[in-house]
Amino acid sequence: MDQNGRQRVAVITGAASGFGKAIAQRFAADGYWIGLLDRNREAAESALEELGGGSRGAVLVADVSAEAEMEAAFRTVEARWGRLDVLVNNAAVPQRPTPIQELSTGEWDRIMAVNVKGVFLGIKLAVPLMLANGGGSIINIASVAAVRPRPGLNAYCASKAAVIGLTKAVALELAGTGIRVNCIAPG
Repeated sequence: MDQNGRQRVAVITGAASGFGKAIAQRFAADGYWIGLLDRNREAAESALEELGGGSRGAVLVADVSAEAEMEAAFRTVEARWGRLDVLVNNAAVPQRPTPIQELSTGEWDRIMAVNVKGVFLGIKLAVPLMLANGGGSIINIASVAAVRPRPGLNAYCASKAAVIGLTKAVALELAGTGIRVNCIAPG
């Protein structure tokens, strides 16, 4: 609950497994209602059951790089809970080590679409809900690869550096609105 006794809501992208699932478990343990946003319905439903089922949250099926799917997911958040306190932009795709001259444009575009556009869409759609709420927190998951690149991970490193840059720009833009924007770079 927040200081006014209202139930807090967190949406985590890529919540069906790995970091996203662990993040969802932590927020659930802290009493949040959880929106598990993932493109894999079955895995997200399994993760929700581990959190205690539908009384603890909801599965939001969306590809983070698909604007219409993300809009539908955030409409569901607004309709179900009427607020959003925390967004964790965790969804990402890795890259198999590939020399730059062998990296296909399609693979580059796929990595950028999920790892950068997905973060942009999450922020864009969360901000109106948070402004209506008086504030919130946006947490973007980057990677140490953004600041310590590795050969062959060219697109992945570039995408995570873009997440850090986007986080800094949006944090400055939203300063004074009650919305905090931060980035975590595991690794």
